[in-house]
This record gives sequence, C-alpha cells and structure tokens, in this order.
Amino acid sequence: MFSLELIKQRWVTVLAAILAMVALFGVVGLHEGFLRSLSEAIFLAATLTVTVDPFLKRRLQREAAQDIFHHLLGIDFPVEIRDAFKKSLFDHDTYRQDAYIEATATKSSEDSVILDVAIRWTVVAVRKTHYQQYMEFEESEQGSILQASVTVESNEKASYSQNNPTLTRKTDEPMVLEWKANKKIEMGEKESVSAYLKFTVRRRVNDFWTFNFLSPAINPHVRINSGDDLDIYASHAHQVIGNEYLYKKVFLPGDHIQVRWKPKPGPAATEALERTTHDLSAPPPSRV
Repeated sequence: MFSLELIKQRWVTVLAAILAMVALFGVVGLHEGFLRSLSEAIFLAATLTVTVDPFLKRRLQREAAQDIFHHLLGIDFPVEIRDAFKKSLFDHDTYRQDAYIEATATKSSEDSVILDVAIRWTVVAVRKTHYQQYMEFEESEQGSILQASVTVESNEKASYSQNNPTLTRKTDEPMVLEWKANKKIEMGEKESVSAYLKFTVRRRVNDFWTFNFLSPAINPHVRINSGDDLDIYASHAHQVIGNEYLYKKVFLPGDHIQVRWKPKPGPAATEALERTTHDLSAPPPSRV
C-alpha cells in the first residue's frame, strides 16, 4: 500500500498513473473520433511521465551533482578531486561547535613531558544519526584516557561518564590504539549533545603534539599552559590573547592544530635539548 507521505512526494507520478488508466478505458471503449484521439494522447503522455520521467530526473540530478563545484567555483576539477570534495561535504552526519581544547605541558623527567589535554564541544546532527564517542592514539604517544562523558539534556538516561576507559589495538592499522564508547546516542536533525574527553600523552622535552579533526568544527578555541621551565605555543591563530588561541575558521576532517613546547633557555635546558634533537622523525598525531 502507498503511504500518505509517499503520495505527497510522488504526487505527479500518482496522478499520471491514474490518468493513464482512465485514458486506457477511452482508447479501448471508443472506436474513432476526437475523444479517442484525445484518450490516446493522454495515455501516451501519462505513460511516459510514469516510466521515463523519473529516470531522466535522476540522471539530471547526478549530472548536476557532478558539476556543482564547476558551477560554484568556476573551476573544472578532475573527477577524483570533485569526489573528494563531495565526500568531505556529504559523508558527515554531525559537526562540532563551541569547541574548546586545553593543553598543559609538564616535565615528568629531564627528557620527557606529560601533556594533559581536555576537550569540550557540542556535537550537532545535520540529519538523523547516532553519535559514538571515539579517540585513537599512535602507540608511541603512550596515550591514556582519564575521563570521557556525554551529556544529553533532552534524555538524561542517555548521558554517561566513564573514568579510565581501556584502549585496544586497532585491528586494521598497526601501532594504533583506539577507544569507542559502549553507548551510541540516537540524534535527530539539529539535535545536540555535549561531549567531554580528558587524556594524556607522553612526549619528549622538545616536541609537539598534533590534534587532527575527524569531523567539521566551527571556530575552535585553544588554551595552552606549561610549567615555569617550558615555553609552549600553538598553531598560528587569527587572534591570540595571552595563552588563548582563537581560530576563526571551520576545520574540516584532516585539518589539525599543533601544540609545541621546548625547554626555556638555561644550562639544564640546553643539555636536554641536545639529547632530544637528534631524532628528526615527526611524532604521529592523535585523532578524535
């Protein structure tokens, strides 16, 4: 049976099918004259509307989607780049707003640093979907999650808070550890939840940490702190107020922010720097 919603979406096709059946009676029942010719014309037009028109519409929609970036930007990108743009735009069910990242670097020994990171943001759904909190680390980061929580104001039973969840090895990527929340939170279009994640990574005394965005994020803020024996910086921002870095842009999946630190000048710091600068390999990023 046709649902009312389906009839509303395809009323032209439904109407054409009804006209085709009525006209068919005219073609069969009338032998000649104006009414028979009119019935034949209506039957042919209605049949074409039902059988051919939907396919033509779908083809036009596909062609328009393929050329959307050419029309918007005036640039005819290769198919591979257009497909990547479409994937980046349309494959994500949520985005992040009110994103706030706080990172604190503290020396744990003469040649190592513990970076404490806390991330808060609002997750907003663009269509019906579910949200599952996720974090992964490279093995060399020695990452550890201290706390993870999600607050759902519209449904308190869906909210949760978990301390020290266990990381597991990622099955399809060697030397990567991951954590997925046990709970998947159902979200409708434009619904939002508040997410919080606190974790640590262990790095060298002269080093950096990279935060990769896995979902679009609007205008994130970063606050950085360190002990008196370290200088600390973050990636170039549109505005810097003290230790606050304000990014007035949208970060797309694959974009990143780096936090960098080094010992403050001094005999002990210089010695530690010499011990850590011989390794020029780039440390791998965390992703969330």
